[in-house]
Amino acid sequence: MAAPARRLRDAVPATAAALAAAAVLATAAPARAARPVLAGEATYGVTGGDLLVHYATTGADAPPAADANADGVPDFVESVAQIAEAALDQLGALGFRRPLSDTAIGGDARIDIYLRDLVSADGSAGTDSCTGDRCVGYVVAENDYAGYSYPSVEEGIRSVVPHEIFHLIQNAYAAGQPSSWTEGSAVWAVEQLYGAGNSDFERFLPSFLQRSFRPFERAPAGFGDGYAYGAALWPYFLAHRFEPRAVVDAWQACETAEFLAAAGAAVAPRGSSLEAAFIEFTRWNLFTGPRAAGGGYPDAAAWPTVPLEPVATGAARIFIEGLSARYLPITVGEAPRVTVRPPAGLRVAAWLVPDGGTLADGVELEEQDGVHAASVRAGGYTLVVTGLSRNTIATAVDVELTPEIVEPDDDDDDGGCSAGHGHGRAGGSLLILGALCAAGRRQRRRRD
Repeated sequence: MAAPARRLRDAVPATAAALAAAAVLATAAPARAARPVLAGEATYGVTGGDLLVHYATTGADAPPAADANADGVPDFVESVAQIAEAALDQLGALGFRRPLSDTAIGGDARIDIYLRDLVSADGSAGTDSCTGDRCVGYVVAENDYAGYSYPSVEEGIRSVVPHEIFHLIQNAYAAGQPSSWTEGSAVWAVEQLYGAGNSDFERFLPSFLQRSFRPFERAPAGFGDGYAYGAALWPYFLAHRFEPRAVVDAWQACETAEFLAAAGAAVAPRGSSLEAAFIEFTRWNLFTGPRAAGGGYPDAAAWPTVPLEPVATGAARIFIEGLSARYLPITVGEAPRVTVRPPAGLRVAAWLVPDGGTLADGVELEEQDGVHAASVRAGGYTLVVTGLSRNTIATAVDVELTPEIVEPDDDDDDGGCSAGHGHGRAGGSLLILGALCAAGRRQRRRRD
């Protein structure tokens, strides 16, 4: 199903978002100056509610006129108000802040939602003014969802309106965060609210999971890049690995930090760190589709899978860039030692899981002097190499499969030959040397 145009339009690089935020701070617009003007404008709000829906009564912006209860308010408008109120209540119950009040700019403190006939988008969050990084704003949303790819009008409303309200919530903490966090966590919020009853989250997953090699800290590419929306998988992981409150705490930490450092601050009291959480994240991401039963995500069997490198039976080379991951299938035979050699200065983590295995069956490659290695039994595996050096270019990392190094018996001191522990290609020659020495000892014993 095609992604709605609104999110593709909003997926701008973080640098552009930062420039736009700076422009708002430098030249704050007069109150309501940028808000939509609707023909024959009418408003509707749930009694005692926190939101007010603005709609046109004539022209292209007017919503469908159907009014089943004959109360003078279009059914579409009532649905928008009810869904928005419920979403705001549930997000508040999770611990998120309420969007900032617009009373200082002449509003009535209710959150304003404007319905319009949008051409290249299905919703957006507008800004009135900011104090520091905290901004007051409003929501603009599609007026009928005609021609969009949502399976129903109700799902269209559920996908868009809470998503844009969540942007206003974000702006109550810190505007200008990278779109992989702002758009990703807004998609996550919709998934948190509706789960299997809404397909927005699943719609964007391929844009992220199938580009696991892409640095997570890199700004999205701009128009048409669904990666930022698929990055909803990161807060989804945080919520399931820790608890949903971890996402709330990450947004709280965004007041003084960028989103990755903020995530680190959120998981630290929960016994983890940004680095440890990201390593786990890349390993959880292997367990989708056919592997889903062995992983940590619920209901991931229908998700896309991460891209796999060509199968390695000997030496192989992969490329790691920034915070990212590569997934290398390996067939281990008579050379059971797996070694990962990043160049000096590039930090990685490496982990092997047998085919058909689960997260609990994985084997950590132990690191010594920058080289990661482990010995395993013969069979099929997937090697997960996680890049940990931020803002690095694509860099070659060598993977080797070598014979296990065999040490002589401690009580055998008559041969003068020995083979110590080691890593890498030297293992094969050391194994041969050990065999030759053993043969020589047998011959000497026969002569004695």
